[in-house]
Amino acid sequence: NSAIADQVKVLDHLLNGVYHPLTVEPNTAFRPGERSTSNEVPILISSGLSAFPNPFTDAVGFEAPDGLFIKRLTVLDIAGKIIFDRKYGESEASILCPVNSASEGILLYRCTLSNGEIVHGKLLHSKKQ
Repeated sequence: NSAIADQVKVLDHLLNGVYHPLTVEPNTAFRPGERSTSNEVPILISSGLSAFPNPFTDAVGFEAPDGLFIKRLTVLDIAGKIIFDRKYGESEASILCPVNSASEGILLYRCTLSNGEIVHGKLLHSKKQ
């Protein structure tokens, strides 16, 4: 299944600190909010997506930058098990994601924004308040 293959690829990239090979001309600079694309996965240079609080205990909030919406959010544990996966309409600029069933430790997220940018990040889940 290609969706599972995509998630495995994202997890591998996050764990190894590599998001995608990027080839640019020398002295090329990207401004915040710009992204480079290849034939595979968009590379986000800077999105402004907020994930809070981090670390968290029961739920974590996500907020898209001004003028953008969250189209899809996937949260995985460090082993790649999907903890949360939901698609949203064009009106969700902020969401609260309940992930209290996850084990303590590092969780990874992948968020697709309404402009097509894909944002990856790490969260720290703690059962202690």
